[in-house]
Amino acid sequence: MSPTRAAVADCPASERQADQMRRLYSGGGGPDDIAVIGDTVYLSLLTAGRVVTLGSSGAATTVASGLSDPEGIAPAPGGALYVVEQGRNRIDRVGLDGTVTPLKTFANPRHLLGIDSIHAESNVDLLVPDSPGGQLLEYNPATGATRTIVGGLGRPVDAVPYQGGYAVADERLGVVLVPAAAGGAAPTQVTRLPQVAVADDLAFDQAGDLIATSLATKAGAVYRLRRGAVTVVARGFGDAQGLAMRPDGSMLVVDSDPGTVLVLPAACLQG
Repeated sequence: MSPTRAAVADCPASERQADQMRRLYSGGGGPDDIAVIGDTVYLSLLTAGRVVTLGSSGAATTVASGLSDPEGIAPAPGGALYVVEQGRNRIDRVGLDGTVTPLKTFANPRHLLGIDSIHAESNVDLLVPDSPGGQLLEYNPATGATRTIVGGLGRPVDAVPYQGGYAVADERLGVVLVPAAAGGAAPTQVTRLPQVAVADDLAFDQAGDLIATSLATKAGAVYRLRRGAVTVVARGFGDAQGLAMRPDGSMLVVDSDPGTVLVLPAACLQG
């Protein structure tokens, strides 16, 4: 039997269904975004105003508290974290001792729901989907410099580098693939994947395929983009949000309703 067929056989249908997947965390607090940095799992608890780490049994240990709707998490130099406070539309640095240092507050003249996530690039800049502003930004925490990569989006909520450009999860447009040379203008040569309705979070599996969550009502699912084709990897989520790949190839999926972190086995991402 080929490795691909064996992998598919090792992933029964039950492990692709949210209500039957293994739970790593079910402690409440409004889990929303998740990141695996080294061997550590970080989870933002939006309604509790905390960022925690999760042990192998799912036990949560507080890293920072008193935050206003914490969302996106990214690694910062020296073992610290960058964390988005959606309630303040701000990026903070969270030190090893839990000290929260505000770095950058972004404009939000219409007082819309704030920034949803951040992503650390290889050059240590941060990709910032400006959710209320409908644009994708690049922010340098060291210098404070900000540049616009592309505008004219709907409500962008996550972004990652992708095939020389960027993939953007947009709650209104689905997944949007942006060329590197967008130059800050409204996207004119982009690829939209509207199949992923109300796209929320993006990650990559071990094969380098793009994985996305959708929190569409009655259609919450995890999707994969491979060679231009969009397929469903797992379904049945109430509110599929954060994604994070673990070193063993499994994927952590945050289901904010009912407030759990679920484990999608590595075998279910193969084939």
